[in-house]
Amino acid sequence: SLVNKYNIFSIGYNLYGWPTWMKILEKNVDLELKVFKKISYIFYPLSVLKRQQYTKGGIINLDFTNILLFLLDQIHNIDKNILVVLRPHPTTEPEELKKIIKSSKHKNVKISNINSLFLIKHSKFMVHHGVSMMDSKANLFNKICLRFHDKSLVKALGPELVNSKNNPSQNIIDVTNKKEFKKILLNFFNNRITIKKNKSIIP
Repeated sequence: SLVNKYNIFSIGYNLYGWPTWMKILEKNVDLELKVFKKISYIFYPLSVLKRQQYTKGGIINLDFTNILLFLLDQIHNIDKNILVVLRPHPTTEPEELKKIIKSSKHKNVKISNINSLFLIKHSKFMVHHGVSMMDSKANLFNKICLRFHDKSLVKALGPELVNSKNNPSQNIIDVTNKKEFKKILLNFFNNRITIKKNKSIIP
């Protein structure tokens, strides 16, 4: 194989843990980030809310509006005052997202486009539907990432749900049942879920 044939090695820091790079980014969002550092909030990174997905069975139409509202409402049922910070997907229409949020029971919601790394770092935990490239970063900052997948998501993203067995070493919890999600969410608010500390050293 290529690895056995050549001596391949990396030089320098992983970009996400590179101190100088992190400081430069954090400095540029300092004003808004100061607010988040002082309060308790849940970070919700949003994927595209409406899209077409190619599957083995053909093209299916996906609309995650109801899932977004479901997750916000469940948070509201436990703590109506806690802030939920939404980071919209770049393709999401801001006004359309605002209309959706207004129909939710939970009113303490803020839309922010700060770099996700900092929104994860200072959050209480992460929650969202589907999978995100940011999920592994939750482990970097010793945060729980609670992911909910309804039937349409399981059908579309089934092969990508690599953590379906709830591997605690990754701090990622996948849930496909609404009752189970409510139970796990409540357990987390009551500090009944243990966070697996990341053993890697961040310089």
